[in-house]
Amino acid sequence: MLCSESSMVNQGWNGIQAVTLRCRSWKCPLCEESRRKQLVALARSGNPTTFITLTVNPEFGASQYDRARRLADAWRVIVRLAKTKYGYKSIPYMCVFEATKNGEPHLHILARVKWISQSWMSEQMDKLMKAPVVDIRTVTDKKKLAYYISKYCGKEPHRFETCKRYWSTRDWEVEKFVPEKPEGVWDHTWTLVRTPLGQLADEWRAQGREVQQSRHRLLCTWHGPPPDVIAELAYIDARRRMDKSW
Repeated sequence: MLCSESSMVNQGWNGIQAVTLRCRSWKCPLCEESRRKQLVALARSGNPTTFITLTVNPEFGASQYDRARRLADAWRVIVRLAKTKYGYKSIPYMCVFEATKNGEPHLHILARVKWISQSWMSEQMDKLMKAPVVDIRTVTDKKKLAYYISKYCGKEPHRFETCKRYWSTRDWEVEKFVPEKPEGVWDHTWTLVRTPLGQLADEWRAQGREVQQSRHRLLCTWHGPPPDVIAELAYIDARRRMDKSW
């Protein structure tokens, strides 16, 4: 199924809304921008205080994928050791993979933690992967915070075969992202229709409905019960009259 060739429709008591069904692929020109914005929003939601970059040694491991997998494992080991060393009960973090010009993996880490020694982490990475080059920056200034989030998350994260592009701990999000929702009472379920959003808007307007259209959403509102409910009530009333006539 191609991106944007179908829509998801949700009906409420005071209207009906539809959104474009997206493929959500990082390689899709229509979805890439929204995926990037979602990634940046996820990064901001954790209120990071520390930015860490772990590198690899090209002579270590069998392949770039192997080094990426080992790099992710090495970070998990470092987190466990850091909890013991510094007495932290939890180290909330978010990881994003990036590929260098040579295709080697870098792991950017946004963490919410008071302190981790750069020299100590460099020592751990040397032991685990013979890659002591580690960058750690503590950021409290909002402008610098926005800069680092944009730098680390403002472009497509790389996919090293089966490794995730990015991931985060369950306690990462401090401020949950809540998508915008039109006012009114809406159904909890959505219905898939094999109709692009633009064609759906034309069909609704042809039915005499007033449609508000944005790039990826349609909203049609009315006063009182929705048309299908009105039609059903009219049918029931007609049957009652018919029964009385008999």
